[in-house]
Parts: sequence; C-alpha cells; structure tokens
Amino acid sequence: MKLIKFIKENKVFVSIIFSVLSLVMSAGYIVYKLANERAYREKWKDYNDCGLS
Repeated sequence: MKLIKFIKENKVFVSIIFSVLSLVMSAGYIVYKLANERAYREKWKDYNDCGLS
C-alpha cells in the first residue's frame, strides 16, 4: 500500500526513474551485444583465409 501511495504522489519522480532505468538497460544491452560480436569475430578471424567462410 505504501508503494502505491508513493507512486501516486510522485508520478514525475517515478517516471524519471523508469526512463533512466530503461536507458541504462538499453545501453547495457548494446554494450553486451558489441562485446559478444567482437569476441565471436576474434574467435573466427584465423579461419577467414582457410576457405571455410
């Protein structure tokens, strides 16, 4: 009940918190995907010249 009351009284604050949280999560996802792609390319870069790709 206290949480619902807090949300109703502080709608602007809560919306800012959710916006910042979603921006941070999106940036984290992008960094994760870039790191994953880099590791994948690093793993397979030696096989580019052997005819498998």
